[in-house]
Amino acid sequence: MKIPKKEDLIKISDYIWEIPKSFREDMRVPARIFASEKMLDELFKDRSLWQLVNMTTLPGVYKYALAMPDAHEGYGALVGGIMAIDIKDGIISPGAVGYDINCLPPESKISLPFGTYIEIKDILENKKVISISLKRKKLKISKIMLFLKRKENNYLLKITTKLGYTLKLTEDHPVLTINGMKEAKNLLIGEKVVIYPFQGIKYEKPKHIKIIDEKEFIEKVKQLGLNDKENTIFHLIEFLKKIHLLPLYIDSEEFSYLIKIFGYTLANGNIVLNKNKKISNLTIWGEKENLKLIKEDLEKIGIKSILKNNYLRVFCFPFLILLVVLGYPLENKNQKSISLLKFLKFSPLWQKRLFLASFFGAKLNSIRIHNKNKSGLVTLRLKIDKTKLKEAIKFFQEIKSLLKEFEIEVSKIKIFKNSEDEDKTISLNFQIKLNLNNLERFLNLINFEYHQEKRKLANLALAYLKYKKKEIENLRLKSKIFYSQNALAKVLLKNYQPELSEKSIWEIYAQSKIMKNSLKFDEFVKKYSFGNEGFIIDEIEKIEKENYQGYVYDLSLNDKDHNFIADNFVVSNCGVRLLVSPFFYDEIKDKIPKLTEEIYKQVPSGVGEGGFWKLNNDEMNKVLSEGAKWLFEIGYATKEDIEATESNGKLEGANPDKVSKNAKDRGRDQLGTIGAGNHFVEIQRVQEIFDEEIAKKLDLEKGKVCVLIHCGSRGLGHQVATDYIREALRYLDRKGVDLVDRELAYFDFNSPEGQDYFEAMKAAANFAFANRQLIVYEIRKAFKKVFGRDIELRQIYDVAHNIVKIEEYDKKKLLVHRKGATRSFPKNHPELVSRYKEIGQPTLIPGSMGTSSYVLIGQEKAMEISFGSSPHGAGRMMSRTEAKKKIKGSELKKELEARGISVAAGSMSGLAEEAPVAYKDVSEVVEVVHQIGIAKKIVKLVPIGVIKG
Repeated sequence: MKIPKKEDLIKISDYIWEIPKSFREDMRVPARIFASEKMLDELFKDRSLWQLVNMTTLPGVYKYALAMPDAHEGYGALVGGIMAIDIKDGIISPGAVGYDINCLPPESKISLPFGTYIEIKDILENKKVISISLKRKKLKISKIMLFLKRKENNYLLKITTKLGYTLKLTEDHPVLTINGMKEAKNLLIGEKVVIYPFQGIKYEKPKHIKIIDEKEFIEKVKQLGLNDKENTIFHLIEFLKKIHLLPLYIDSEEFSYLIKIFGYTLANGNIVLNKNKKISNLTIWGEKENLKLIKEDLEKIGIKSILKNNYLRVFCFPFLILLVVLGYPLENKNQKSISLLKFLKFSPLWQKRLFLASFFGAKLNSIRIHNKNKSGLVTLRLKIDKTKLKEAIKFFQEIKSLLKEFEIEVSKIKIFKNSEDEDKTISLNFQIKLNLNNLERFLNLINFEYHQEKRKLANLALAYLKYKKKEIENLRLKSKIFYSQNALAKVLLKNYQPELSEKSIWEIYAQSKIMKNSLKFDEFVKKYSFGNEGFIIDEIEKIEKENYQGYVYDLSLNDKDHNFIADNFVVSNCGVRLLVSPFFYDEIKDKIPKLTEEIYKQVPSGVGEGGFWKLNNDEMNKVLSEGAKWLFEIGYATKEDIEATESNGKLEGANPDKVSKNAKDRGRDQLGTIGAGNHFVEIQRVQEIFDEEIAKKLDLEKGKVCVLIHCGSRGLGHQVATDYIREALRYLDRKGVDLVDRELAYFDFNSPEGQDYFEAMKAAANFAFANRQLIVYEIRKAFKKVFGRDIELRQIYDVAHNIVKIEEYDKKKLLVHRKGATRSFPKNHPELVSRYKEIGQPTLIPGSMGTSSYVLIGQEKAMEISFGSSPHGAGRMMSRTEAKKKIKGSELKKELEARGISVAAGSMSGLAEEAPVAYKDVSEVVEVVHQIGIAKKIVKLVPIGVIKG
C-alpha cells in the first residue's frame, strides 16, 4: 500500500498541492489538495491521501480528484473529497458518497460454517460467516462482501454477561437484544442480549493433499469388478470431474461436505444392492427436518436426491461408486468391516470434528435431564450392534482416538455378548465422561450435525453448564467464608468428622445446595431459550471501558439482516440549512436558554430517536420521490423555503422502489429529527461581517440571531449506502474486477445497477431535504411557544453535503461525487434562483460545537478548479472515542455555558465527542477557501445555543 509522503507532492500555489499521476501506476489522473502547509501536515497522520489517490484510479475519473481543506479519513473515499466522472463511460460509487463502520478488536472470534471460527483480523473477503435470520430466529450462512478496517486510539467497551460471555467492541457497534439491535453505548446493566453458545474449532486451512485422482479411481473401480463394456468408468470420471469431486483434495470445500455426509450415513444409511448384487441406491434414514439438511448439502456438491417422510434416497451412480471407493461399506454394515477414512489423519481438527459431529448426530443419544448427577444431564453414550467383535472394537478405538485429539475423556469400551456364536449380534458402548468440564468441552468443540433437536439442546446445555459452574462457584465461596468465620463449625468439623478437610466440607455443602435449589435443565430451557437453534437470552452484568490503541474491524454481508456472530454475541448522509430571525441578540439574550430548551423538546435528537410522525407507506414514497416540495404542498414549508433550498428541495428521478424495505423502516419515524454524532441545531448570532453589501442582501446584520441546522437522511441514507455497496461488490465480482480498496466499489453508471443506485441515492437526498424542512417547522413552533406569536424565520439556504449530481464542466457532462463537500456556484449560474442570480450561491461552513461558523458566496473560480465545490465544515482531527477520552461532556457543558452558550444535550458523551479540540480550526479552512477563490467570506457567526443528541 503506497501512501503519499510530503516529498511526493508538487506545490501548485500556497494553498494547492498535487500528487502527480506518475506517483502510482494505476492512477488515471492527478490528485489535488487544497490546504495550507500547516493543515497539510495533519493529512499525513491518517490514510486520507491514500484514499484520495485511490479515487484517481476509478474508470471515467476526469481531470483530478480533490481534497478540500477540511478533508480527513473516511471509508472508501476521504471525507471532504470530490470526484468528477465522465458520464459516457464512467462509474458511480456509493462509497464516494458516504458510509460508516462500527468495529471489533482483532481477536474477536467470528463464527464460520462447518463448526469453525476465525479471529476477525484473519478473515478473508468472499468467505462465509454464520448469521441469524431475525424474523425466523434461525441460523443461516451469509457471504462477506466487504472487510473493513480502521484505527482506534481511545477505548473499547467490554460487555460481560451473567453467564460469563464477553465481547469487546467500539461503542457504536450494534448488539442484538431481545428488543432488536442496539448500539453498545446505549446498552444497560441488566439488558437482555442474544447469545449463541457454541464456539467450535478454530479454522485452519487444510493442506493441499490428494485423496484420490483419476488413475487411483480407475484401479479401485476395477477392483470392485465393475463391468466397463459400455465405457462406464469414463462416464463416471467425467461426471465426478464436472462436480469437482475428482480429483479430490483435502482442502476442497466439496471434501468438507463429503465428510459430513459420510459420517451421518455411516451410522444411519446403507448402500442398497439390487437382486443382481449391483449398487442400486444410498438410503439414509432420519427425521424429515434433518434429512432436509443432508439434501441441501448434497445439492451443494451437485448431487440430487429424493426426500420422503423418513428417508432420503440417492441414485447418482458415480457418487455411490465414489463413496465405496473411499471406504463406505457395501451391504449390511453390521457384517462388514468399518474403517475410518484414512485421509482423516491428514485433516485439520475441524474436519475431524465434522465427521464426529455428523456420526454422533445419527448415533449418540440426545441431551436431556437427569436429576441424580452434578450436571443434571444424562450420560452421552455411543452404542453400536455388531456381529464381528474385533472389527467393532477397532472401530470404537478409532472413534476414541479421534476424541482424544479434542482432549475429551471417554469411558472404557463395554461389550455385551448375546452368545458365544460369532455370528450373533454383539453390543458395544462407551460414554463421554460426565464431569462438567469434559461435557462442556464435548458440547463446545464437537456438538452435533444433521440433527436439529440434538444440536439445539446441546447448545442450551452449554449455557446451562456455565450457569451451573457459576452457581457452584458462588456457593463454594459463600460456604468457604462461612466455615472460615464460624468457630462452632470448625469445632464440629474437628471432633465429629476429622477425616474431612475444610475444603471438602464446603464443596459438599455447595453441591448439596446446587442439587436442592438450582434450576433443572428443562426449567432453564423454558426460561432462557431464544428461537429453535439453541440461542439463549443472557443478561448484561458489567459494562467496562478498556483503553485501546490499534486496528479494529467490521464486516459487511450479502444479507438483508446484516449480522454475524462474534464471541458468541449476535452483532450487526447529510446537509446544512441556515435561518435568520428578525431579532438581534441584545433584544432576546435572556430568552436564549429557554429557546434552546424548547427547540431541544421540539426536535428529537440522539441515536435511533424517532419523531412525532411515523410515515405510512404512501407518505414514505411521497417523501422519497418529492422531498421538501411535498412538505410545502401539505403546509409544512413556505414557498421561500423551497426557493432557498438546493434543487428546490427535490431531486428529479428519485425512485422509492429502489430503496429497500429495511432502509424505509429505519427512516419511517425519523423525519424531523437530527440524530447524533456531528449533527446539531445551533442558535447563532452574527459576530463579524466581511462584505456589507452581500450580507445586507442576505438579511444578515451584525448581532442578528440565526439558526443553523446540520443533519441528513438519518438511518435511511446509511442503509441505502450499505445496501448498494454490497450490490456493487457483487456486481464487480461478477465482472471479475479487483479494487485497491473494496470500500470504493462502484457500478458502471449506465448499467441498470448503476441507474438503480442513482435513483435510490436521489430518494435518500430527498428524505434529507424533507428532514431538514420538518425540523425548520418544529423550530418555528419552538419560537412561537417562547415568544407567544409567529416569528418569521427566513431561510438563507439549504445545501447537501453527501451527494452525486450530473453537472457540466469544460463542456462535458460529469457525474460529480461530493462526500463531505457542498456546491459553491457563482452568480448567474443557471441553477440559481432569482434571489441569488446576482450574488451567487450561499455556501455554509459550520464549525465545531462552540466555535464559529461562516457564510460564504460561491465564486467563478470554483467552476474552474473545484467542480463548483467548497468544503462542508471544520473537518475532524480526532476520533469520537479519543475525544471522549480527553474531554468530559459535563465539564465541556460548563465551559460553554460560562461563555454564554446555552446547551441542551441528550448525553454528555455525545457532547464530548463533538468538542472543538476534535476538529480543525474552521477559520483556517475558510481562509484557504477564500484565498484560493472558490468561495468568498461574507459573515462569521458564533453560537449562543447548542442542541445535540
